[in-house]
Amino acid sequence: MKKRNKSGWERRELMNQYFDTPERDLAKAKVALRLRRDGEEVIQTLKTRGQSIAGLSERNEYDWHLAKAKLDVKKLEGECWPEALAELDKKTLKPIFTTDFVRERAEIAWGRGKAKVVIEAALDLGFVIAGKQKEEICELELELREGEPAALLELAAELAEKLALMPCDISKAERGYRLFDANSYSLSLPAPQLSAEMPLDDAFAALGWHLLGSSQRLAEQYRFNGHWRLLQDWVAQLIELRALLSSLGQAAPRQSTSELRSALDALLEDWRPLVQAGLEDEDVRKAAPEQFLEELEDVRWASSP
Repeated sequence: MKKRNKSGWERRELMNQYFDTPERDLAKAKVALRLRRDGEEVIQTLKTRGQSIAGLSERNEYDWHLAKAKLDVKKLEGECWPEALAELDKKTLKPIFTTDFVRERAEIAWGRGKAKVVIEAALDLGFVIAGKQKEEICELELELREGEPAALLELAAELAEKLALMPCDISKAERGYRLFDANSYSLSLPAPQLSAEMPLDDAFAALGWHLLGSSQRLAEQYRFNGHWRLLQDWVAQLIELRALLSSLGQAAPRQSTSELRSALDALLEDWRPLVQAGLEDEDVRKAAPEQFLEELEDVRWASSP
């Protein structure tokens, strides 16, 4: 990171207020609306529905610099405003929660072949606050500014080799909604739609992304509340993902399948300490049936490379 850091680290204190209707119409439409105070600047931001798969997200984002810290609903018109919310009365938008944190950011740049890569790295430390509830923020966000998306994944994998990092598929806004309403956090993702005409590669990718994304949501919720059933479901998702790679060996070149399985074995190896922590946690052991604890012990050894 030091070699590739071309800008030096910049420190900012960011105060963010998120808005929605009492019925949470924006959240249902996968839209996030916030006011951010960054030093003397006030920025209104609208993030619209995009896609997020296993921690890698793509969304449209619109920013407006305002003279004062008051929501300007007149900006929420035209192509930026989702058609699904066309009939929404914007006067019903109210503050829901805040995400206040200190951000240290830097531009990381390097050459990848003949192409230049620029990635913004941001370390965020702070809190999500909804009423009397509060959750800590501790995350590293990598945002591609220039270059191929593959370079972003390469940097993330490189950092994860040395640091205790794992991809997270939940945004700060989703954390806020979860604090505001625990039932708003969905553990399951829509099942992929497969057909007999679908190419094998596409079917495999759809199943793989679904299992990986689902396992990450379970892991995040287990980190959040520590319930033993989430640990059980999380491990089950990883086992299904490994089984998918094994079954692919019937139709794909042996070398490719072997490489994929080796990668997943390495993943299981990295996550095993978290599973072990669940096994050793006194509260988990008190709440979990003995049969489940025995199953976890079996999984722990069976998943060894």
